[in-house]
Amino acid sequence: AVLKDLLTVDTETKILNKPEFGDRVRLQLQFVKEFNINCALVLLNIDEFVDENTLFDGNVYPKVMKAIIDLVKVETNHNHIFGRLSNRVFGIFITNSSPNDAFAWAEKIRLKIARKPLNVISSQSMYTISLGVAGANPEKSLESIMDDAELALKKAIEKGGNNTKVV
Repeated sequence: AVLKDLLTVDTETKILNKPEFGDRVRLQLQFVKEFNINCALVLLNIDEFVDENTLFDGNVYPKVMKAIIDLVKVETNHNHIFGRLSNRVFGIFITNSSPNDAFAWAEKIRLKIARKPLNVISSQSMYTISLGVAGANPEKSLESIMDDAELALKKAIEKGGNNTKVV
């Protein structure tokens, strides 16, 4: 537990953990404020699915999560800060991107995951994600930007999942 508190990376996904993600986004917000650059925050939620516990595979959620995160990692670049915020929710902070551009990026990710069958158990299955996008005005605090993104994500989930909403 002591060592886990010292890590900046989530051990399961190999992306930033929540405290480090917050620290890096706060630093990036100072940078974008200085240079008046657009940015956006995308929250990604892995939608609920029928958890097919099998005799040999056990809980498949960690495998599904890893497969989805690997697909998202391929689509990120140096303008993205990617971190795990909770068990099913992940954050992607995108620098030099308007909310509309971030929405287009998020929708591309959502479609890619929804259309690609993942081979996490003995058979291939389809999984979906929901995304909430919020413009990250540098004048706002990270907490208020996060609240906006959470509201968008909540609306996407309430619509039945496999959706992208922007605030």
